Amino acid sequence: MANTSNMPSYWTLRRKAKERVDRNLALVSSDNITVPSLAEAVSPSIAEYNEDIFMECQPEDEELRCEDSDHVSDVFFDACKSFVSDDDLETSDDEDCDHLRRSLANWAGEHQIPHAALNDLLKLLTPYHSSLPRDSRTLLGTVRSVDVSEKAGGQYHYFGRGGSTAATFNTTNLIKHLKKHHTTEHQDFIAARQNDERSRQETLLESFQKQGKLPHDNVKAKGITEKLLNFIVLDDQPLSVVENEGFRSLVEHLQPRYNLPSRKYLSETALPELYHRVSGKLADKLRGVTSLSFTTDIWTSDVCPMSLISLTVHWVKPDTYSLCSAVLQVKQCRGSHNRATIAASITDSLNHWEIPLENVHVILRDNASNMKAAMEDMAVPSLGCLAHSLQLVVHEGLMSQRSVSDALANSRKIVGHFKHSQLAQSRLEDLQREMQGAGATTTSARLVQDVQTRWNSSFYMIKSLLKEKRTLCAYAADHNLPATLSANEWCLLEKTVTVLEPFEELTRKISCATSTAADVIPSVTVLKRLLTIEEDNDSGIKTMKSTLLQAVSRRFSSIESEPLYAVATLVDARYKDSGETARMAKDLLTQELEKVQQAVLRESADEAEPAEKVPCIEAGLSSTSKSSFSSLYDRILEEHDEPAASTQTAVIQMQMYLKEPTITEKDSPFQYWANNHARFPLLGAVAAKFLSAPSTSVESERLFSTASNIVDEKRNRLTAERAEMLIFLKKNLPKFKY
Repeated sequence: MANTSNMPSYWTLRRKAKERVDRNLALVSSDNITVPSLAEAVSPSIAEYNEDIFMECQPEDEELRCEDSDHVSDVFFDACKSFVSDDDLETSDDEDCDHLRRSLANWAGEHQIPHAALNDLLKLLTPYHSSLPRDSRTLLGTVRSVDVSEKAGGQYHYFGRGGSTAATFNTTNLIKHLKKHHTTEHQDFIAARQNDERSRQETLLESFQKQGKLPHDNVKAKGITEKLLNFIVLDDQPLSVVENEGFRSLVEHLQPRYNLPSRKYLSETALPELYHRVSGKLADKLRGVTSLSFTTDIWTSDVCPMSLISLTVHWVKPDTYSLCSAVLQVKQCRGSHNRATIAASITDSLNHWEIPLENVHVILRDNASNMKAAMEDMAVPSLGCLAHSLQLVVHEGLMSQRSVSDALANSRKIVGHFKHSQLAQSRLEDLQREMQGAGATTTSARLVQDVQTRWNSSFYMIKSLLKEKRTLCAYAADHNLPATLSANEWCLLEKTVTVLEPFEELTRKISCATSTAADVIPSVTVLKRLLTIEEDNDSGIKTMKSTLLQAVSRRFSSIESEPLYAVATLVDARYKDSGETARMAKDLLTQELEKVQQAVLRESADEAEPAEKVPCIEAGLSSTSKSSFSSLYDRILEEHDEPAASTQTAVIQMQMYLKEPTITEKDSPFQYWANNHARFPLLGAVAAKFLSAPSTSVESERLFSTASNIVDEKRNRLTAERAEMLIFLKKNLPKFKY
């Protein structure tokens, strides 16, 4: 640093400069002289002088003496006089002040005058020019970029002003310099700043806001409560979860300000409000739909004396032809489950949702006599569940042959032994690993226990036993089993699986959400043809196949004459007029088309214009193996009858539709009508009505699987009203994207 021992003190220089400037300014004021510009009047030495005083360093070859202050004042005073002209005397005082302000700012920026020196200068000028700001930052504005200048050969760096525009001082460039050239100092600076931020004392308002709980009507609190209720509904959690210590601790950690609602508030306020919102949205979706299909079933809890009757609704959106479904009602079924009770319960549900009986296309139910009688009392169309009928058919076939039923009984004993004995299961797993080899990565397969009310569970049990045949035989050689299977029984089980394979494939097909009533006639036709095919290896199962064929023919004897099935099959682009009842189906479809056409004519005074032709979307048929379930579908789809000519608009549309090739089994009939309903508007309306009917009542049965998870042993005192709300929201909440 330059030697400053002989240099006068800062206050001495400041006092002398102030006295000198005051004298000169007094002369300027007395002569009524204005100062238009200071940039050229002040020598660069004043900038260097002020800069060196501010930074406490200066070049060694420059010396600042006491007389320099007098020199600066003389230069400043002479410059003020030299810039006075006759034209300047005619300018207004406001213009002079603005000119002075701009000139002073430009001069300070050009010569990099420090804030301290500029503030001192403003203190001297403001008594004579009141429009000047008293602070240098106000005069200069805001800095955007500042140059770093070196002093004393790079020994010091001056983070002053950069450029020629007016700007304020900042520390950004200093921080950037530290980060680039002085890493250690920069890290110390960052750590110190973070400590300062942490140690900053909170204001009273901030402290109060952090400690205070959010009220229930707060927007954020409402959002958390809604998500909490969604968690309870969708994950089958009890309402008492808000009283659990662990859950309360978790919520307190996540959001200390959130006031966890009570169990009473959730059950009496939040849950009913959410139920009414979702039910209102469902009512809006159903409004305007004229053809609705339903499924119903009754469930009785085994943990409490509660019986529930369900009602699910299914419809096709007329604009997009997408299949939709929802849970309409789950209500307590009091008293005996007779025809009157069932009919009254379903009627009350329809009235609650303001659905007239005219809009009921069909109700899918089980084959119980009380259900059939209840639908007759309501005077609404109803159909039996296809899956329930298949259950009865297979049960008759399996029980028809003593050898098959005995093999199934022994299979249940073997599986039950490993299910109830942990030691036996461990030994079986050890044998599985030994037979798989040392490098095997697959996990050990467990045996499947069947349920007598589900025939396909017996099918899966037999398959699991056949898969572990070698392991079970090795186990039986060293350990006792409650029953064993002989070689003939193993062979019989293999043939039984082969016979039941089409039934299992059909059960999976009709149990999916997109299965409709149109699948019933083709599916039954395929089963009949498969059971009539005689194979060389039918020894031991001929009686079972014959019994299955008789049961299928007896229980599905009337499906081909059922109008709902026949028309649904005809408007499904995968099947159309295939089968033996094509003529009857066409007559029924013609009647439905005429009804739609008359309804359109009643709504419009003009006659219906011919539909605009749109390119048809065709798809080829894929060939499969000769004996598979799917291959017979393809054969049936190729069987068509030529439609009779007609001049009516409805029949013309039907003729055009039937002449086109069918789509493949894997294609969606709903997508077909979404693409082609403009070409066949009358047919499209009929398709939306008949394809809304499911082929089974599986949706209601799945609903009660959810009910068993909600009304369990830990919640056996849950009221029927609360259970209805929870089941309704569990199924419908995801469909409305809450």
